[in-house]
Amino acid sequence: KGTTLDQIKSALSWAVKYDITAVCSFIIGHWYDTNTSIEQTIDFAKELQNEFICQALFAICTPLPGTKLYKNLKEYNCNLLTDDFDRYDMMTPVMRIENLSEKEIRNYYYKAVYEVTKSAPKELQTLLTLRKSLPQKLSKYYDYDEFLI
Repeated sequence: KGTTLDQIKSALSWAVKYDITAVCSFIIGHWYDTNTSIEQTIDFAKELQNEFICQALFAICTPLPGTKLYKNLKEYNCNLLTDDFDRYDMMTPVMRIENLSEKEIRNYYYKAVYEVTKSAPKELQTLLTLRKSLPQKLSKYYDYDEFLI
């Protein structure tokens, strides 16, 4: 969206200065994402979380009807995997992209949630404890025996 990493850090510095606990949202599985770009995103989220005591949240890129992404899937070399909108929950891959499989995107999502929870400073631990039950709640959709990080 044109925002630099330094601009993000500057905004978070202001939040810390005024005792505001920020929430930083990250989306993985964009049409242009690669293994490297997602790993960099996860590392940046952990860096921000630990440096600025902000909560890092992750979602999977989901082409919602009416959005530019949804309207231009072919232009981005993407395909919808399902038209079951119950699965458009931003935690389930519903779009096939060129560089990563749906399983890789799903596993990166869980890796991101796990790593930011594991590396969170004490000040955020209470908030993040709620995330630990996420895989059990979604078990109807995934075979967690295949989930490997």
